[in-house]
Amino acid sequence: MAGLSAGVELSANGIDVEVLEKQSDVGGLAKGFDHGDFIFDYGPHRFHTQKEWILERIKNIVGDDFLLRNRKSEILLEGKFYDYPVNVKNAVFSMGALKIIQIGTDYLSTVLKNKISSKTPDDSFESWVTNRYGKIMYSIFFGPYTEKVWGVHPSQLSSDWASQRITLLNLFDVLKKAIIKPKNEPRTIVSTFYFPKKGIGEISEKMVEVLNKNNDNVLLDVGIKEVKMEGDKISAVIYECNGNITEKRCDHVISTIPITEFIKLLNPKPPGQILDAANALNFRAIVFVFLKLNKEHVTNNNWTYFPDKDIIFARISEPKNFSPEMSPKDKTSLCVEVMCNECDEVWMQDDNIVIKKVISDLVKTGFIEQRDVDDAFVRRVTHAYPTYLKGYEKHLNMLMGYLRQIKNLELAGRNSIFRYNNMDHSIEMGIKAARNILGEEYKIEEVASEKEYFG
Repeated sequence: MAGLSAGVELSANGIDVEVLEKQSDVGGLAKGFDHGDFIFDYGPHRFHTQKEWILERIKNIVGDDFLLRNRKSEILLEGKFYDYPVNVKNAVFSMGALKIIQIGTDYLSTVLKNKISSKTPDDSFESWVTNRYGKIMYSIFFGPYTEKVWGVHPSQLSSDWASQRITLLNLFDVLKKAIIKPKNEPRTIVSTFYFPKKGIGEISEKMVEVLNKNNDNVLLDVGIKEVKMEGDKISAVIYECNGNITEKRCDHVISTIPITEFIKLLNPKPPGQILDAANALNFRAIVFVFLKLNKEHVTNNNWTYFPDKDIIFARISEPKNFSPEMSPKDKTSLCVEVMCNECDEVWMQDDNIVIKKVISDLVKTGFIEQRDVDDAFVRRVTHAYPTYLKGYEKHLNMLMGYLRQIKNLELAGRNSIFRYNNMDHSIEMGIKAARNILGEEYKIEEVASEKEYFG
């Protein structure tokens, strides 16, 4: 989406643009596809932003198809459902007063300890969470779920991911609001979001329409073969499309390719230590299992989290709860996310084995019955999320430092910047990359670099 956003911005300013897309459709992970009477997205995407100018930009592109939705998500933990973000009344009812007292006591002890003595350094995801919520809350949800999603112990993950992905709750404030409901409490970005009627991919598809109207090219199924350098500039990009090899001369390049892959396309090749740094960075992959179901609804949730290690999937989402047009009226569907690494055991498993296990776990947890399943199929996605292993910054800084020397190159988007940012951040990066080409001076690396909750 960063690349298309850049293309639209440049095209609007009279610059000739050619967008090269590796896949057969646009949007990266934030895209969808039709499958019979159903529309599926790759996971539960939602558009929200704190910047009004970005919201207005996307509203103008999507038009009347932009729906304002209420967020509803839950955690299934030890057979019981918990609201997420935390709702104290719900937690007490589901977890029991004794466990809540234990969590509250541990939390109070953590808060007092931080006030009295020096806090343990936030040198990992594990320490960041325990420093703020205590060990009990960490061990119940944050630890198990995080290890399931990333495939490594949370002590091996950087605290950067926690600071941007976990909302900072004051449990005393949460408890007060549960007892005394505040009047006229404003809606927050966390509780509402925008969503296109026909799936998140509609945003990218509308951007392509804008580019086509301006006679700019969007090429699909493109394989980048080489990025040719002349001195400190890119002189040409060599790519394959429809069986033909093209060498395209260029004035500027905006790359949304994973930084670990882009660095290896450069000719002449970078020094060995730069290539070693690229090999030291990792991305998480996802095996998506999509189900068509002969029932009107499975849950009222947009998505549900599953920290239990014995359940194969980490999250499910019900597209119909984002927009009623995602499924036929009398049916519904599920998008099931099985986290893995590219070429590991889960990634390499036969589709039928993964589907059978997913359906078994959905039946076991009470979400569906076997007879509800009308159809099921699998799609695999590499480079879904950059993995923030401890020390990743050192390797990333080496790569970014090397690429900054290329005068006519801009990097934009989650994979190119190696940042687990939101959709609005990628759009902002793309627009600012375009504006840099137009003569402005933005530091794209600063977008979504704050150590604050992204929502």
